[in-house]
Amino acid sequence: MQHRFEDLVSTHFDSLGENDMLCLRYVVAHRDAVCDMGIEELAHACSVSRSTVMRFAQKLDLHGFTELKTLLKWERDAQQRPSLDMVDEACEASISTIRSFRNLDCTDFCHDLAHARRIFSFGTGNLQKSACREFKRNLLGLGCLVDNIAGESELAKTIPLMQPDDLVFIVSQRGESEYLRRSIAQIAARGVTIASLTLTSNNYLANHAQHALFVHPHQIEIGAAVPFHSNAAVFFVVELIGVKFAEYLQAQQTPRAQD
Repeated sequence: MQHRFEDLVSTHFDSLGENDMLCLRYVVAHRDAVCDMGIEELAHACSVSRSTVMRFAQKLDLHGFTELKTLLKWERDAQQRPSLDMVDEACEASISTIRSFRNLDCTDFCHDLAHARRIFSFGTGNLQKSACREFKRNLLGLGCLVDNIAGESELAKTIPLMQPDDLVFIVSQRGESEYLRRSIAQIAARGVTIASLTLTSNNYLANHAQHALFVHPHQIEIGAAVPFHSNAAVFFVVELIGVKFAEYLQAQQTPRAQD
């Protein structure tokens, strides 16, 4: 898997020393030129030794200067080369998400939705709040009212009012913020059922939810400096939750055949 240069810098920035920063500043300012430089030439341009350039590359978790040049060249070429398959890639990512969730058994989640005295929803960011609004709209069409909690201060005031037969649906990107951890602990202490939708499968929120749903984000390389993150999958899953819940309610109303 290719790692973008900026991602490596962000990950290992704290390990960079003063001489490493000289190398970093030069590489950032002269990326294209560095692609065609030798290690001695780059060291001279940065006013450092050859071994310093080598250590700089290794601190970024690369084998050495050659791999650093290879990465920079790959990113330069990727930025200049238009992808003819980006639309197909985006479509396939969405189809993969839909197929994966289609096969997921949500019977227990739907049961708890149907029997909850009150249903709350809370999103940690703008995208997540939009997903909660869509969740509320879908369930309202099925005769279920969802109380959409607008922000952190409102959540703090709502938690003491929650009861054990309530359900809260929380949508979060990572599910790991300190505020969310404290809120989850308070909600769980009240015996409230927690359902989650996150972008990673192993996080604090998902690990403490009775119903944990995941959406794995897909990144499309439009150019080396402009990765495109598809957010459509979140809304596909929210919509399918509504469809699965409608199917569950219909099944509960259908008389069973006599043996």
